[in-house]
Amino acid sequence: MRWSEDELPRYRCLLDFHAGLAARRAGLSTGDEELKQFDAAVRDLVQLTARLHKAGGTLGYVQPQSVLVCNRRDGGAQVLLPDVGFFWDEEHGLREPKWIAEPALDLLFEHGPRRRNTDGLHACRDAALEMGKRAVAQATTQAEDVRLLARLIAVSLAGAETVRTWCGQGRALLAMPGRDKAPDTLAPIWDQVISPALLGRISSCDELAARLDAAKPSEHFLYKPPAPPPLWKRALRRAAPAMAGVTLIVAAAALAPVLYGWLFPPCNPHALCKQVCASTPLFAQLDSVEVLRQRALSTADVAAAAAYWDGLQAVAAMPAPCLEQLQGEGAGLAGRAARELVEGLRSKPRPRGEALEVLTQAASLMRRVEAALPARKSPSGDLLDRQIRVRGGGSAARPGSSSSPKAR
Repeated sequence: MRWSEDELPRYRCLLDFHAGLAARRAGLSTGDEELKQFDAAVRDLVQLTARLHKAGGTLGYVQPQSVLVCNRRDGGAQVLLPDVGFFWDEEHGLREPKWIAEPALDLLFEHGPRRRNTDGLHACRDAALEMGKRAVAQATTQAEDVRLLARLIAVSLAGAETVRTWCGQGRALLAMPGRDKAPDTLAPIWDQVISPALLGRISSCDELAARLDAAKPSEHFLYKPPAPPPLWKRALRRAAPAMAGVTLIVAAAALAPVLYGWLFPPCNPHALCKQVCASTPLFAQLDSVEVLRQRALSTADVAAAAAYWDGLQAVAAMPAPCLEQLQGEGAGLAGRAARELVEGLRSKPRPRGEALEVLTQAASLMRRVEAALPARKSPSGDLLDRQIRVRGGGSAARPGSSSSPKAR
């Protein structure tokens, strides 16, 4: 790039503006001459890159220190890029220069300085590619130039060391950090220009220049940053996520039983059967059976034992283990009632008709029990049959009974 004047220009690097402006930041005002030169230099750099793009070129491996801001005779600023489009070809045995091997600002290059140098060199060699492929490669490289310009502006505003703390040693600046890490980035230029450019939301230098007209770089130095928060507040902010996590865990532990109880309500099992819960219709049926059971347990009466047995048989869909246990208890109560009936008739005789009626009821109960539990034959049935025959009554044959009446 040629200098248009006939005298050697006075110049300085774009990144040198930060040192002078940062030192005078407290006393700067809108009409400061150096601030105007800084805005003009940044705008000229972006417009120069836009002209390169329209001509089919890119910045290439531009050295940060070679972005020179020169003063013309009229006092205006002009940016010169003496190394624009330059690439180092190390494949021919030339030693790699230090400014590529150890760049002063490696945070500017998205994939590192060597990768940018190599990609640019290959793009120059592949100039004979067909037009479609060249257009795609050129668009990609020009989008990278927009992000490179955003990093250059960020470094000239905040300083290289500050930006390096944001992204880490040896890493490129890919996105703006949070306000806690970068409290000096509240001026509009950061949110309206630099951050969207880094994220790829600004794809051309023309759009970047338009945004710079609305949010000037000099506003960063005119903005008065707030005092940093006290140490205890910073510590509290850092600890807030951990505290929130602990609070969430404690709350979850406290609410877990309630939630579990809502999703899986407690069973509240019935006293007669642990597998029957209060929420089922079977629970109410077992309540009725329990009343009959208590009466049969307390009286040893044939009618009470028969009511308990019949009520037990009427309960539908009872779990098998519970049914077997309760049927065994009911059979035992029926047998006890039959034996006590016979003993009572011996000690306190009743009229023949009344005695035959209660004996017949007891025998009928025993037949129902033996029909439900064939393997559980009770001698009480045979005893009842003999008592009925002694009193001149008939007796229906029971399965397996040795005292069944013979056919005439």
